Amino acid sequence: MSKDQWEKYRNSRIVSKKIINILISNIKLKYTKEKIEATFTQNYKSGRLNQTSNKKLIFIKEDGEWFILQEISE
Repeated sequence: MSKDQWEKYRNSRIVSKKIINILISNIKLKYTKEKIEATFTQNYKSGRLNQTSNKKLIFIKEDGEWFILQEISE
């Protein structure tokens, strides 16, 4: 999905929540000059939803700045 589609999707899921609690644990990083892979366990709580998942974020460096290229949730 494009960045604009992703932003709309995330906003629709997050903006309406009054309280969101996120706990991150088991953080592991693999990195080079141009790429970072971050894996971690995320516990997300909001309203009736209480979810634990394993996440992977892949960051790339473009023009000296880091951007999220991909987010994987298992």
